[in-house]
Amino acid sequence: LDVNWSNNPKVVIGKKIGIEALKNRIPPEQREKIRKELAERKFNRDFF
Repeated sequence: LDVNWSNNPKVVIGKKIGIEALKNRIPPEQREKIRKELAERKFNRDFF
């Protein structure tokens, strides 16, 4: 399997989010809360 991670949209978005969180010095607990809220908005309960 040949995967180029540098142009994978999910990797690019995740990297951007991570860099922004580090710049804003968001504590780990707050980052976890943000991830959970984002997941709830993006994926409804019937997604899986």
